Amino acid sequence: MIKTEICKLSDEELITLVVKNHPRAMSHIIDRYKGMVFTLSFRILKNQLDAEEAAQDTFIKAFKAINTFRFDCKFSTWLYRICYNHAVSKARVYKPIQVDVDTKFDLPVDTPNALDGLSAKDRSKYLNKAMEMLESEESALLTLYYVDGESIDDISAITNLSESNVKVKLHRGRKKLYTYLSILLKEEVSMLL
Repeated sequence: MIKTEICKLSDEELITLVVKNHPRAMSHIIDRYKGMVFTLSFRILKNQLDAEEAAQDTFIKAFKAINTFRFDCKFSTWLYRICYNHAVSKARVYKPIQVDVDTKFDLPVDTPNALDGLSAKDRSKYLNKAMEMLESEESALLTLYYVDGESIDDISAITNLSESNVKVKLHRGRKKLYTYLSILLKEEVSMLL
């Protein structure tokens, strides 16, 4: 099978080839999902080395259990559930220091517009800083929903939370993210003046 042809295969077709020990199918699945698996691990663990290790462990666990995948959900949901559970377990052992921010700050009225004036690089920098300030679960949920585009139903399956709980946690996470962005942008403006 030509390399370009294997890249066009669906997840289900690739999994079938992995089960049959096709030499390149596994690497194509890894290439397809490595970014999101790392990002999800990083959002939970808040440490690059731990996230890299967790991402590798996720793929090892997934490929050892690939025969148990039943095709009753999306492969990405199944893989992200393995990733999420592994990273949460790893986070229980390693607890990073969390910065607790009081949400009763006097926020500048023009904060949402402040992001509009930033370059894409700066906007990304501030969003990443704010995401790092969130609790692991909030950061992971926002990443799954906004970065990877997972549905509420899929996030519920990945995290084993009810759909209503996912919605509530996403709402609270967005509010905290807004607060953290406001604080970061306010500090940046005050440092420039």
